[in-house]
Amino acid sequence: MTDEDDDVSLLVVEGRDITTKQQHKRHLEVMQRVIRHNIRNDLNKIRGWTRIMSEETDDKKRAEQFETIERVLDKWETMTEKIQEIRAVLEFQQGRAPRQEAGSVVESAVAPVREEYTDGAVVTDLPETDCELPAGLLEAVHELVENAAKASAGATIEVEVDRLADDWTEVFVRDDGPGMPEMEADVLETGEETPLSHGQGLGLWMVRMIVTQAGGDISVESADDGTEVCLRVPAKRTVENGLSVETGE
Repeated sequence: MTDEDDDVSLLVVEGRDITTKQQHKRHLEVMQRVIRHNIRNDLNKIRGWTRIMSEETDDKKRAEQFETIERVLDKWETMTEKIQEIRAVLEFQQGRAPRQEAGSVVESAVAPVREEYTDGAVVTDLPETDCELPAGLLEAVHELVENAAKASAGATIEVEVDRLADDWTEVFVRDDGPGMPEMEADVLETGEETPLSHGQGLGLWMVRMIVTQAGGDISVESADDGTEVCLRVPAKRTVENGLSVETGE
């Protein structure tokens, strides 16, 4: 439908809203399937360990087995916290999520990592011209930077924002660590339903969800001497057919 001036109608915008809700639902369903798979595997392991413990007479070995079970339970606690974070981020992104100045998004994302991981360095390269990013991208950038800092002590991490001429913005997260495992790269690039057994893995799912809900995509270049993750998102808030909701262009 169009109005008398042949401008974009409300029907087009609603079509995007429906698509966003469907995408949101699919993301949650995929995440739940992965989590159920991981929990079933862990429960089977715990049953086996408890049977062994019940028959073990050596106190030292029993203590070691108990510590193993405790680590699994700690992992579940971390996963629960990450799930709550993912739900909050996705709810925030539904509908017309706000946009913020790119420098503010990136600096807010890296500040906690700089404070916690003081043995490394986090540097930023931000555009001098006006450039905005979806506000939810803050969590995605933070997750990638923190992931890189955890993977390699003393790593140098760079976050660069580049506003392209074709109305797209690219956010690069680079590090000089040992490289990203193939399974984790696949999660970011394809959203493949790979069992992820820890909070870090769920965090990568969150990055994927945030970027795709913003209408963007992700690419990963990884080698033994470092990793580059590129988050590519529309420079403007757009509907499915490429028309700008804000400007109607």
